[in-house]
Amino acid sequence: RIGNRLHLTSEAEALYRQLLTHQSQLEGALLQFTQKGRTVDGQLRIGSYLEFTKSELMPVIEEFMLSHPAVQLKFIFDAPSVLRSQLEEGKLDLSISIFPHTGVKAIEAKRLYQEELVLIGHRDLVSRTSSAEELHALPVIDYFPNHLLFKRWWRSHFGQHIRQVRAACFAATAEMVFALVKRKLGIGVVPHYVLERKSEMDKVVVVQPTDKRLFDHLWLNQFRGREKTTAHQVFLERLNARFGG
Repeated sequence: RIGNRLHLTSEAEALYRQLLTHQSQLEGALLQFTQKGRTVDGQLRIGSYLEFTKSELMPVIEEFMLSHPAVQLKFIFDAPSVLRSQLEEGKLDLSISIFPHTGVKAIEAKRLYQEELVLIGHRDLVSRTSSAEELHALPVIDYFPNHLLFKRWWRSHFGQHIRQVRAACFAATAEMVFALVKRKLGIGVVPHYVLERKSEMDKVVVVQPTDKRLFDHLWLNQFRGREKTTAHQVFLERLNARFGG
């Protein structure tokens, strides 16, 4: 329990992911059985983030491509504002974003995935319990100028806004944030799943100055009520089988 909310322990999270994988395989087999006779072809255009796609979304992509080789998948990896514009302009069939799509009634947003965000730094610069003063003196690697994730992390742990951030680089992707942190060029916030597959974690430490944890959501954005291709429908079914919904 953190405040008024309950969160999974690391052990429970690992168990959940394993069970989810088995459930996804079962759902995939059932979907494949029920889809016999359905023509699934054409192109599906998906906006997303590279790290999430390579990590959490890959099982869905693999099952889909093996089951429906006639469908061509087209991925667009870009900033949230670009994904938003491309979806509105009809250049994407769906997008997965850190922001729910608002302001356009024809587009609906649905929570797809909950991720934990952690601050990382090189072991020569920080420790797990580095103080606010120590962290404030370090350069920050963030993503985009108009959305400083470090500010959210700071407010979550220290309960106050930070006025000035030494933004040394806007790296755009979590992979780039990790690469720069590993080279002692600053500290940065990344999704926890990025760290689970990094062999270089002996050089990097997760900074946890309080017992608070920062969670965020990825949102599935797509047009509401618009007729979907069979490929789109089937891909959504696999997304729901993987992440629930």
